[in-house]
Amino acid sequence: MALLTYSQQQAIKPISANNQSKFAQMETEVENSKFRDLLGLPLLQDLQNNPDSTENKLLLEGDTFVNCQGFEVAHKGLYFVLAYMVYEKYVGESFVADTFSGMVQKVRQDSEQLHEGSIKRLQNNAMAIALSEFELIKEYLIYKNNEFFCFCKKRSVTTPTFGSVRKTNERNSNGTDYVNQSLRRFLND
Repeated sequence: MALLTYSQQQAIKPISANNQSKFAQMETEVENSKFRDLLGLPLLQDLQNNPDSTENKLLLEGDTFVNCQGFEVAHKGLYFVLAYMVYEKYVGESFVADTFSGMVQKVRQDSEQLHEGSIKRLQNNAMAIALSEFELIKEYLIYKNNEFFCFCKKRSVTTPTFGSVRKTNERNSNGTDYVNQSLRRFLND
């Protein structure tokens, strides 16, 4: 089930009415990619399965909280973030039509197509607004961590490097090769 409806999109960041048929597909794609990357799969699925629970409703529609500096702060909710993310996708794809002869763009006599740079600027502005609001929502999720225990922050994973390991067939004086000797030293440290 999609979180954001067309009427909610129109109330937050409107798209052209003649593109209403494309909205559902764009919303689903954004929700299951960029939006999921922000929230983490467990929280997204909880929101999709329980959008009317009290906690989720406040997260989706907006709420106030006291931040770490002691100020009361209001966030606009995840509907706001999702609407701007959908708008970002809409700006990049609304003029493209998939036809039997391939992807085309319509050209009208009384209008001129925006240049690629202008489209990219509009997309970047919409995404910046969405991510800026999401920063407030992240604070809210951390503040309300008892209610939103399934909010998963990405952790950086460090991969050990084996700088002293060399690929070689040479053996040292006691008959073992350098690679095995270096690995044993690394594992024992």
